[in-house]
Amino acid sequence: MYVFFSFADYFSFANSAREVDNKVAAEIQQCLHSGLVTNKQSDLFDRMSRNTQRITTSARKKRAAYQRDELAAGLREQIAAEKSARWESTQRQKALQQQLSVAQPSATQSKASRSVKRVLPPASSSGRVLSMSTVKGKARQVFAPLGGSSKSWSRCRQTSD
Repeated sequence: MYVFFSFADYFSFANSAREVDNKVAAEIQQCLHSGLVTNKQSDLFDRMSRNTQRITTSARKKRAAYQRDELAAGLREQIAAEKSARWESTQRQKALQQQLSVAQPSATQSKASRSVKRVLPPASSSGRVLSMSTVKGKARQVFAPLGGSSKSWSRCRQTSD
C-alpha cells in the first residue's frame, strides 16, 4: 500500500520539524545559560502518554466497579425474592396446618385424654430424690407381708396386667 503526500504535506511536516528543532535549540541554550538540565521525561509526548494511561486506568477501574455493583445489586434482588418466596411458603404451610388441625384432631390431643399421669417418687428430707427402682422395691416390700413373698407379688402383678 502506497501513501502519496502532496507538496503541502511535506511543507507542513518540515515546518513542524523546524518547530521541534527550535524548541530543542532553545532548551539547550537555556541549559547552558542556567546550568539546569531539563527532565527528558517531562516533554509533551511523555506527559500526554502518562495522562492517557491515567485516564484509561481510571476508566477501567470505574467499569470494573460498575460491573461489581451490578452483580451485587442482582444478588440482592435474588436474595429478596428468595426471602419473599420463603415467607409466602411459610404462610401457606401454616394455613394448611390450621386446616388439618380443624379437619382432624392431632394425635397428641387424643393421647392426652387417655394418658395417666406418672407419679413422681417423694423426695427425702435431704433433698435427694429416690430412683424409681428403689421406690418399686419398697412397694414390693410393703405388699409382701400381705400375700407372701415379693417374688409372688411380681408374678401376680404380671398376670393381672
